[in-house]
Formats: sequence, structure tokens, C-alpha cells
Amino acid sequence: IQGNAFRGAGEILTLRFSPGFERTEIMVSLTNPSVFDSPYSAGVSLFDFLRWYREYEQQDLGSRVSVGRELQRDFFVKLSPEINIIDISKRDDTEDTPQDVLDAEGSYLKAGVTLSANINKTDNVYAPTKGYQGESSLEVAGLDVDIAKYKFQVTKFSTLFEVPKWGKHVLVYGGTFGLAESTSGEDVPIFERYYAGGYGSIRGFRFRGVSPVDTKTGDQIGGDLLMLMNTEYLIPIYKDMIRAAVFVDSGKADESASDIN
Repeated sequence: IQGNAFRGAGEILTLRFSPGFERTEIMVSLTNPSVFDSPYSAGVSLFDFLRWYREYEQQDLGSRVSVGRELQRDFFVKLSPEINIIDISKRDDTEDTPQDVLDAEGSYLKAGVTLSANINKTDNVYAPTKGYQGESSLEVAGLDVDIAKYKFQVTKFSTLFEVPKWGKHVLVYGGTFGLAESTSGEDVPIFERYYAGGYGSIRGFRFRGVSPVDTKTGDQIGGDLLMLMNTEYLIPIYKDMIRAAVFVDSGKADESASDIN
């Protein structure tokens, strides 16, 4: 009668099974972006992640609940409690194992909460040509993993000029800053550290290929500090749907905040 039949209410259900040789993910999540037609959102998810890195294997099994609110148009804040079991084991096919991996072997029960804020002032969610977007998060965890992690990322899009019937030439630039600290006085465990390298980070390096290394084995062992700066020039190939990019990426993952220079 009201004309809303079969249109749904905007809930997002995700069922994911993604097997692979380096990563396997299983996840079920349900999110309501507007609870009772209010500015509040709520969601819950269950997940089981398996990752095979060069130095160790990691399994994350857990659950996350999130409650968010739209403070103003395109600006959201979210609080996400999470509890999960983390299992770390060294790779059987490696001869020398970094001491940080040996120290981290075993199972951990981690309970934490993440406060995040997200803003998106771009003209298009999928292919922005102007505006900016940013995200900031603070995670505090306890039980077997006592850490605090902060991460901030911002990206700016500017249209340089437009060729009719061809597309817009866009300049994109931004940066990322991340810092991890132990709240127990011990070192941040290797599975909570930052790494750089790969798509979305420093292109031209392999995934997690930029970080401090173990002095004995030469393997990447991650750092407590992450700094990235990215700039790219987007050239339309077919309108604004297919584009080429010329880019310059720079940055590092370093041992501690004292290495920020």
C-alpha cells in the first residue's frame, strides 16, 4: 500500500569464503546502516582468517560487534568491541626463524575495542575526481595482547582538466601514519606490527617487503611505526571507468616512534 514492498531496508549481509595459497578467509556479517530509521548503525560479524606469511602462519578466529552514528552528512564514527583467538606458528619450510617469531609462537586471547571515524567528501564513491576522504582509528586491547594502535589516513582528489567525451585527468595525493605501542612494557608482538610494501602502500615492493629486519636471519619482522606518502596522476582510458596511473610512493615501517625522522 505504501509502495515499499520488496525494497528491503538497506541491511547488508556478507557471506565470504575466499580460499587461497597465502590467505584464506571465512566471514559472516550483518549490518544495519540505519537502526529504526535513525542515524545509528549496528553490525555483528564472525570470522576465521588464515594467513601464511614468509616467516610464520597466523590464524584469527573471533567475533566483532559495531555501533556507529552519522554525526553529519558523510561523517561517521563507530565503536567496535572485538574478541578473538590468535594462533601463531613458525613455518616448517624455513631453516632460520627470527627470534621474534619464536617468542610469539602459541595461542593468544585478545579482547579489544576500536574507535574509528570516517569522512568521505568525494563526488563519486567508486571513481572520485574531486574532494577528499579520511579515516582515523584508535584500538586498545588487553588480556594476552596488551597494545594500543593508532592509524590515520587521508586522500585528496583534484581534477586538473577534462577532455570532452574522454574523461577527467585527476591528481591524487595523501598519506598514512600508524603507531603501535605496548601497554604492558614488553615489545609489541610481531603479528601486531606494521609493514609496508605492495598495492595500496609502496608499489614496486612485494607485500610486507618494507620493514625492519632480523639481524640474524634478514627476515622482515615489522615495526611499531608506519609512514606513507602517495601521489598519482590518473589518465582516463575510457571515460572515467578505465584509467591509467603514473605514481610515486614513499614511506617506511620502522622500529619505534623515536625513528619518526
